Amino acid sequence: MGQFRALLREDVPRARQALRKLMSGPIRLTPAEQNTYRFEGDMTIGPLIDPSFINMASPRGFEPLLPP
Repeated sequence: MGQFRALLREDVPRARQALRKLMSGPIRLTPAEQNTYRFEGDMTIGPLIDPSFINMASPRGFEPLLPP
């Protein structure tokens, strides 16, 4: 994500592909400051997570009991 701004400027087709993978709906662009736009939309974090970490949450009922 740190290099995404450079990707937008240098390789537009790859940037579009990355946005398609991350966004789960339409992207809304609204003018912001001079010569800039604000991107808005819903995204999924699945493509940003290593697949080996998916489904690694504790099973239901495994949470430790905390004192009241």
